Amino acid sequence: MASTSKPKLAELVREDIYRPGAALALIGGAAAEPIMAAPTYPDRTAPRDVARAMLKATLDQYFGEQVPAERRERQGLVNRVTMHHLAERWIPYAIASHDLRQWRPEAVLIKAEAGIGKSSLVYSYCVKAINRGLRVVYAVPSLKLAEEAAAELRALGADVHAYRGFSKPDPDAPGYQPSDDATDRDGAIKMCLDESARKAAVEIGAPSVDVCGSPDSDVKCRFFDVCGYNRQRNAQPAIWVMPHALLAGPWPEFVPLSDVLIIDESFLGSMIDDAAAVPLDSLLDNYVIRTAEGTVDDVGTLRLQKLRSALHSALDGLPPGAHLSAEVLRAAGLHEFDAMMAVSLEWSRRPPRELSPNMPAEKRDAVVAAGAETYRSVRIMADIWDEVAFVLRTGRASGSLTVRGSGGGRKLAVRPLRRLDEKLHGSSILMIDATPPTVEQIQNVLGCRVRVALDQPVARSPHSYLIQITDAPVSATTLGIARRTDQDGKLAEERRRNRRYMHNLACFLAAMFPHDANGLFSQKALKLDLIEKGLPANIIPGNFNGVTGRNDWRNTRSNLVIGRPMPSVRDAEVEAEVTFCGPVAAVAADAHKKTLYRKERAYIRCADGRAHPVDVLVHPDPRAESRRRQMCEHAEVQALARDRAVNRTEDNPVVSWLVADVVLDVTVDAVVPWCDLAWAWRTPAEVWRDGVLFAGWRENERAYAGVSQDDAKHVAKVAGAIVAEGGWVGFPYMESPCKGNPPNLRGRVARYQKRGPGQTPSTAVILPNGPQTPAAIRAWLKARLGCEIAMLDVERRRLRDLDAAERRQVLAPAIAAVREMARPLARLAPLPLPVARAIVLPGVVVRLGAGLIRGLVKPVSGSPVAKVGSDAGWWWAA
Repeated sequence: MASTSKPKLAELVREDIYRPGAALALIGGAAAEPIMAAPTYPDRTAPRDVARAMLKATLDQYFGEQVPAERRERQGLVNRVTMHHLAERWIPYAIASHDLRQWRPEAVLIKAEAGIGKSSLVYSYCVKAINRGLRVVYAVPSLKLAEEAAAELRALGADVHAYRGFSKPDPDAPGYQPSDDATDRDGAIKMCLDESARKAAVEIGAPSVDVCGSPDSDVKCRFFDVCGYNRQRNAQPAIWVMPHALLAGPWPEFVPLSDVLIIDESFLGSMIDDAAAVPLDSLLDNYVIRTAEGTVDDVGTLRLQKLRSALHSALDGLPPGAHLSAEVLRAAGLHEFDAMMAVSLEWSRRPPRELSPNMPAEKRDAVVAAGAETYRSVRIMADIWDEVAFVLRTGRASGSLTVRGSGGGRKLAVRPLRRLDEKLHGSSILMIDATPPTVEQIQNVLGCRVRVALDQPVARSPHSYLIQITDAPVSATTLGIARRTDQDGKLAEERRRNRRYMHNLACFLAAMFPHDANGLFSQKALKLDLIEKGLPANIIPGNFNGVTGRNDWRNTRSNLVIGRPMPSVRDAEVEAEVTFCGPVAAVAADAHKKTLYRKERAYIRCADGRAHPVDVLVHPDPRAESRRRQMCEHAEVQALARDRAVNRTEDNPVVSWLVADVVLDVTVDAVVPWCDLAWAWRTPAEVWRDGVLFAGWRENERAYAGVSQDDAKHVAKVAGAIVAEGGWVGFPYMESPCKGNPPNLRGRVARYQKRGPGQTPSTAVILPNGPQTPAAIRAWLKARLGCEIAMLDVERRRLRDLDAAERRQVLAPAIAAVREMARPLARLAPLPLPVARAIVLPGVVVRLGAGLIRGLVKPVSGSPVAKVGSDAGWWWAA
């Protein structure tokens, strides 16, 4: 078995990479050869049409059978409550009301891959649902996606409104422009025109009516009649598009309860609240409850004091790192009812409602200063008691409450899991996601049973190609983007160099497909660093966990996914404990007091049926490993899915590059060691951006002022290898998977001689993104080399040397010219019309053959070409 250890940086650039015939093949060699083994993920994919038919059948069953049955069942419960209330049978009424509150329909999960049209299908079913009188709420991760969903639903004839929070831009305000959830954009008019007053209400837990007023109140905010948020209150659409963040509440009072709740994309991350910690001894303080008049509520205060004391005694006996269990709580005399009562008592401690509309800023700030800390304490204690009630109800140990520290510094750490707002408990819930969390995690959030109705992976189109690059220095630490990373010293210089290599690779791909858009995905810190260094205009950057559901990259020619958003061991453990609602087996610290993942051998599923080994990082606890995968591999899958590979055609192929040591449930067409790409990532970005490589290192050093002598010599060797390969850079043996559109970079060889005595001919390679016409090449050489060019001979490009996208761009002027000449055909009788035998374009000669003429004339004339002259310079239309 081949070794999988990473080579040292000095070994990444080998002298033999410049050998003609082998240097520029990106795939090949013993290191990249798959071995006979079973892949970690077996191939379960189905063709796109089959998967779409399965999705449609599942939606038919859900909207046609399950939703009507659940509505009938809920209406029966409502009728029972109404009947007992009218008959004044209070005990049966109480029982029926309890049954109605506890009723939860079974939620349905559909795991559907991006690109098969799942959203458009669901939109059509939403329209059918509202036509039957059902109320629908559609939840998405972000405002940008909410606007896109609302636009598509509106195009289908639905009355829809995308909810906007107080701090979001007002779409009806002058000068509004859609953006990626930009709430702080300069000049943007917000939904709330007095945002400071609204923030003050949030800080002390006051309802918005305290600072906004109401339509029938005497005192209202001065912006009440022109406020975008108040205008939103009056909206009565059939479909509300809401953000995931509101699923846990507080649910807006003007948004009616839904019959059907559709949750698009994963919402688990928005349900995990920020971590907090309270000193254990503080449970014995700050428990006084006051009435609305400001007097002490003696009964409530005494009850809360006793409950707090019981909780303190239960926690005080736990060792550091221990999780709270039901047995410990019961031993302290606590029961579920006690915890639920404590939640209500804690909320009774909230600050008094002293805010009013149009209050002076100084007075408002004083109210906030007096009540903000109290409200924060109330929220934390209510979350603690909520978790205590959950532990006592389920009998499981808590995953959100942990005792930390020792002695007088003991604290209770709390990271609550937000659960579905109780106003949505009666809705029929449909979840659609390509990378969903586990059923257990979803059930913990929704509080109901979850059924997986469809889980069918979709095969990538044969016109897409996926390349995985292994052993690359792309971890957050090696790139220097991890938290608390040392930015000084020798290691810091190596990390900066690694980031520069990623920048070089991104610019190489932009040069490879200069006439098309190309995608780039990485961690946000790396993305910002690459943008600061300067990315070519044809690169669309994105970051992990920020591209879910977006379609910006569906027509890109290539996509580069760099690195992996690997969480720390502790972060994975904490989030697993919160979402699985129970403790996990933590990884013990090593001799250096570090907690590290375990390495395991996994196998990439290759297109040729074999498997390629790679060492991956895993957590030994299954639950923590599940959450780690959700935070890391699921983000990688979402980034890869942006290319919509399942929909690609021969005219719209795509090449995706995954630069990471991960194993995903996808079929990889080729595996490439990072060291085999040294010729690409070592070539400076400015060289790839300008598209000219000199075979002489002195010319490289002179033309590119910021390039070192070593890099200039490297570029000269790469240029020499390209010339030896006949101008080809790329994949000479990848024609079959891409149906004649392999990802190749075709360079043109230019031979030139500088003016002056003693000058000899030199060679340069002109890439497709460089200057193309002889005049432009001559001017570029003169400007960069600082001398006149006496002789220039540039190799002409042939159409068969171009890929499909580049061929379309080159032919566009010729197609426009010929079609312009063909326009009289629609009005005139058949007459012979002269056509040029050839059209000369910059760097390209397009010769008009009979087949090309037929293809160009028919769309204009509306009739086929009956005859083409033998010399293809004359043609007649029937």
